[in-house]
Amino acid sequence: MGTGPVRGGNGRPNGPRLRLQYGPRAYFKGVVAAYLSWLGASFAVAAFFATVLRVPSAFDDWWLIATFGGPLALACGMPLALLLGLSLRRVGALSGHVAAFAAVFAAFGYAGSALYLPAAGPAFHVAAGLLTGACAAFGRWLVRREVQIQWTPRFPPGPAS
Repeated sequence: MGTGPVRGGNGRPNGPRLRLQYGPRAYFKGVVAAYLSWLGASFAVAAFFATVLRVPSAFDDWWLIATFGGPLALACGMPLALLLGLSLRRVGALSGHVAAFAAVFAAFGYAGSALYLPAAGPAFHVAAGLLTGACAAFGRWLVRREVQIQWTPRFPPGPAS
């Protein structure tokens, strides 16, 4: 008796296949956590710029980003999080999910910052991308206990011959 995949009636391997399930509660909890952490972290960065680096318009810039960029980020980020979560259902490692959310949202955060505030400079865009990616990864990490792991057969059994 081997340890390999079991052959189904159709001659194809029928070993178990991993599938993760998210509920709407986990989705919205992750979105809200990522958004609130993004608002809080961007406020902390603005406070750092205003107090330590003495940038007088830091809070004005934060207020503009929070007022106009926040709803735009939700409108673009919620479908992106849904599509990314659905595409990662076959990935079983939490670290893979967190890394994918960080990378994808960092890229979109960089691009959104470059399109929304082109005069801010590349360092600002990189910081905005990293901050966005870190907050999205935090939101995905936060719902780690609300994910159900299922093992399903790879192929349906073939017709009886």
